[in-house]
Amino acid sequence: QTSGSAIPSPPAPSNVGTLLLGAALLGVATVASGMLSVAHIGGLALPGCGGGSDCAKAAASTWGSIPGIQWPVSFLGAAYFGGLLIAWLMTRGAFPSLLKWVVRLGAVVSILYLGIMFGEKLMCAYCLTSHLANLAFVGLSERWAPARASTPGRAPVIAGITFAAVS
Repeated sequence: QTSGSAIPSPPAPSNVGTLLLGAALLGVATVASGMLSVAHIGGLALPGCGGGSDCAKAAASTWGSIPGIQWPVSFLGAAYFGGLLIAWLMTRGAFPSLLKWVVRLGAVVSILYLGIMFGEKLMCAYCLTSHLANLAFVGLSERWAPARASTPGRAPVIAGITFAAVS
């Protein structure tokens, strides 16, 4: 290896391993956000999320709902992660570039929310789980999932339909 060459990357895991790990990470994020959503809808008390908890404070804060429509952010998360999970499985882990950019934007949102959680000391275990699973998924998809430069196909449409249905 010459002094100006790039550092070799580690071998990529099998496509099945990448697909399953990505699905597991998105599944964890979907379930964590979904549990918070169900708590909003059904008034369920999740473990660690009772009145006065960081979880309840986060949900009641200005960051807990979308301004103007007062839609809980957990609904957005469950719909987003559910849509990505379906698209991930449909494309067998080879997102078209449009969805790659959606995933990258999702990483920025997770980093923003993690910063808010740490800055305002609102440590909701379900929020933390969904954001960390999302960031792990982003790392996986950037590092080992092949990019598909062709036309987007049906995956973004199905992801959008799933997003709307979960919403």
